[in-house]
Amino acid sequence: TVACTVVVEPNYSTSSVGTAVSEAIENYLSIAGWDFSSTINSLYLTTIASKVVGVKYVSALDVDITGSTTFASNNSLSVTILEKGAIPIGDCTTIATV
Repeated sequence: TVACTVVVEPNYSTSSVGTAVSEAIENYLSIAGWDFSSTINSLYLTTIASKVVGVKYVSALDVDITGSTTFASNNSLSVTILEKGAIPIGDCTTIATV
């Protein structure tokens, strides 16, 4: 689970930008978007979120493992995939503020 808080540029809809950030992160953490690296670095997810049009900056991003931890471990900076071939499934909640 990814929780992301972004500050939105003036003249952009907070709900639209928040949805776009969630979709960008979820697309990366999907079978189609996954690059098969052995870790998910929270700083890389911050980069993905910051590239969304209308994002002024990312003020917080937290990655947490939900469900079984058999396939992954979390050291607060990144999630490490422990089983070869395991693919993360993205779920991002974004709070967008002005």
